[in-house]
Amino acid sequence: MSNLIPTEYKSQRILTTQQIAELYSTDAKIIRNNYLRNQDKYIPGIHFYVLEGEELQAFKATPQIDVPPNINVMYIWTERGAFRHAKSLNNDKAWEVYDQLVENYFKSKELKEYTEKLSPQTKLLLQLSESIAKAELEQQEIKQIAVRAQQAVEVIKDTIITQPDNWRKDINRMFNRIVEAIGSQQFQELRNESYQLLNSRAHVKIEERLRKLQQRAEASGMPKYKRDKLNRMDVIEADPKLKEIYAAIIKEYTVKYCTDDERKGA
Repeated sequence: MSNLIPTEYKSQRILTTQQIAELYSTDAKIIRNNYLRNQDKYIPGIHFYVLEGEELQAFKATPQIDVPPNINVMYIWTERGAFRHAKSLNNDKAWEVYDQLVENYFKSKELKEYTEKLSPQTKLLLQLSESIAKAELEQQEIKQIAVRAQQAVEVIKDTIITQPDNWRKDINRMFNRIVEAIGSQQFQELRNESYQLLNSRAHVKIEERLRKLQQRAEASGMPKYKRDKLNRMDVIEADPKLKEIYAAIIKEYTVKYCTDDERKGA
């Protein structure tokens, strides 16, 4: 966005079809098709200009932007035209870029014209205010980064297995933290996924091992109500290799889902 060269036509900031496509992370063909499907919503002179003939030659002659010499007709888009295309695409990326265009591209010309009319003293005050505001925002950002870093450290500390005898307690502590971060419904899906991941990494079948554990318990005379309580965690806890691999998986989940940036989708 900062590398976007200001281009004007009839005292308005404009964008080419190719520029809009690149900014909105799409293809110029899609921009053209959006226009063709919705021509009744685009008004010449308000949303766009069509340059051809002498008008196009005059535009090519300006040093503002490089126009391929073989182009005979060229569409250029105003701020309102850029809005129409963002509306047609209707995705987060297009709306985010459009907001930045309004603030940093289309409106910057108006702001420049406005500030040029101010007295030198007022201009100096405006510059000082902007400097103070920028410094304050930078300080806030530094504080936020420090807070997020500390939170990340605390999450990583929480993944430490204190003692082998406390393995299950430590795993359950991490489980609880993940539930708090993502909710119980999503956690159940994640937990099932963790068992599948364990099967893949350890080259085992936990469900089959659980059935064999229940069969051995029955053969040893364990009451049915106790056999029914046996679960995949009992299978994992009985095997040091599985304990190590599964602990690593849950640590990964804890770091991934329990930091601020991950919860916000950053």
